[in-house]
Amino acid sequence: MSEQAAERKGNYAVEQLKAARARRGPTDPVKTEAYKQSKEKQNRILKAVADEARTVPQIAEMTGLTTQEVMWWIAALRKYDRIQDDGKRGDYLAYRKK
Repeated sequence: MSEQAAERKGNYAVEQLKAARARRGPTDPVKTEAYKQSKEKQNRILKAVADEARTVPQIAEMTGLTTQEVMWWIAALRKYDRIQDDGKRGDYLAYRKK
C-alpha cells in the first residue's frame, strides 16, 4: 500500500470516528466517573490477588470494599476469565489472578 493510500485510509478512520462521536453527542460526566470508579475497583481487586490467592474477606480488607462488592466483582472477573478459584482456605474459596 502506498504512503498516500495509507494516509487516506487513516484519515477515513479518523473521520468516521469524528462522525460517530458527533452523532452520539457529549459524554455524560456522571457515567464517565462511574466507569472510572468501576475500573479502579477492578484494579484494586486484581492487584490484591496478583501475588497470592486470597479469600473474599481478605480481599475486602485489603481493598477497603465491602464483602458484597468484592463478591460481585469476583463473579464478574471470573465470568471474563480474569481470575480463577484456588481452592478453599477454611470456610472460604480463595481466588487468584490468571
